Amino acid sequence: MKKILFSLVFIICSNAMFSQNQLSLEEQLYLACIHSDVIIVRELIARGADVNKQVQDGHVAIIGATMVNNAEITKILLAAGANVNIANNEGFTALINASLNGNTEIVHLLLEEGANINFRNNAGISAFMFAAQSGHLETTRLLINSGANINEGSNSGTTALMNAASWGHTEIVELLILNNVNINQRNFMGQTALQMAQGMRMIVGVDNTDAINLLQRAGAR
Repeated sequence: MKKILFSLVFIICSNAMFSQNQLSLEEQLYLACIHSDVIIVRELIARGADVNKQVQDGHVAIIGATMVNNAEITKILLAAGANVNIANNEGFTALINASLNGNTEIVHLLLEEGANINFRNNAGISAFMFAAQSGHLETTRLLINSGANINEGSNSGTTALMNAASWGHTEIVELLILNNVNINQRNFMGQTALQMAQGMRMIVGVDNTDAINLLQRAGAR
């Protein structure tokens, strides 16, 4: 009942907004996705909304659905032919969103549909790098097992290991070491993962001692 009432409110509010701003079906679909309204999503698709048409800022429906962690709507969009590799204006894809959120179920769905695992956003950050730096162990593991480039750096040369160690994600640091990550790779400022982690502990006060010790035992410099 609560879900039906929410959908009715969404329809009423949306209709008022549509009459003023003349939103397209695709814009309505994107709004329905970010509000996790399954009923409206199904209705708009049935009315002919193009699930792959980009709206403001380059967003598409599946980017909205993965942004808010909605696996059900993601499945609906995939069944309707959603292109999993469309990126918005900032270079975020559905896979990047799902990895940033640590939603392993959605990540798996997207990879099965051919998501580009090593695509990087405008800052040069991939889905794998987001998962690792955010501390999402199982998502990081899935991406590694699916072929993610574990040594790739962002536009600043910062790698997943550097960020994981800096923020004290010890289990992820261990996982990366077990997968033969380059522990002494340097960013464009010449810093290694160990040096970055030590700097974060001293300057910011991050509790990453276990990650630092793990790196040192593995031969990091």
